[in-house]
Amino acid sequence: MASDLDTNVLNKAKNGVYPKACVENEVPDPYLRIGFGVGTNGLEEWMRVRNSIRKTVSFRQINLARLGDTKYFDSEVKFDLIVCRNVFIYFAPPTIQQIVNSFRDVSTKDTYLITGHTESIQKITNSWSLVRPSVYKIK
Repeated sequence: MASDLDTNVLNKAKNGVYPKACVENEVPDPYLRIGFGVGTNGLEEWMRVRNSIRKTVSFRQINLARLGDTKYFDSEVKFDLIVCRNVFIYFAPPTIQQIVNSFRDVSTKDTYLITGHTESIQKITNSWSLVRPSVYKIK
């Protein structure tokens, strides 16, 4: 599942089309070959995530500040990995606490949470333990 508050960002992600130069610089070769197709008919400078991958991802508009009072997930949904990078910088500590508590509620016993390099939740929560900078594991 992929989420964002901005529907324009979600639509871009659903489409899965990116400049070739960006994709080639960011994605390791083995994943590049199996995960992306190169454009044709004048679109050779663009790459698209293959349908076989895109169809496995659901896209949802989620307001993280409202995670605590809004039901975004089925009770059976559990995540093994949550990537929430460069988001906490926009919230006050009480809101961050609500968000990481909500993440805990949808986590398995082995879930990892990845944050941005400049973000830390160590002083905010005791639900997650620091594994290494920007990587936490549920307690």
